[in-house]
Amino acid sequence: MKTFTNRIALFAAGAVVLGTMAYGQNSVVKAEIPFAFEASGKTLKAGEYVLSPVQSRDGARIVVLRGVASKQSVITIGTPVDPYATGSSAILFRCNADGCALAGMRSSEGTVTYGSAHKTARAKEAAMVAVPLRVSNGD
Repeated sequence: MKTFTNRIALFAAGAVVLGTMAYGQNSVVKAEIPFAFEASGKTLKAGEYVLSPVQSRDGARIVVLRGVASKQSVITIGTPVDPYATGSSAILFRCNADGCALAGMRSSEGTVTYGSAHKTARAKEAAMVAVPLRVSNGD
């Protein structure tokens, strides 16, 4: 019983600390995407999107993309960060004759890649398009 009580106390203390840290973070990452695109099997409209990272235990990078005007959202799960593929912060798309699909996100930490839902989409000749990310303070 004592161990169970200790675990509850540690969990509560951790929740308070993490809650305080999350409350202090008021910066928002946005991207103005000028074309419709596919992510996680869903087609999203062109427009401004807010990117919200979600913590993951296994190294996968989970991000929620939410359209500001369209209110469309999708959850994307990417591979762990490739620390050697760095550069200016951008959201990356693979575009071909069939349209564009989310391919990855690049930051100073590295690049996370998101696989295409269809093998045929990956096999076709495609161009990579980078849309810059911007960080704002809670607006």
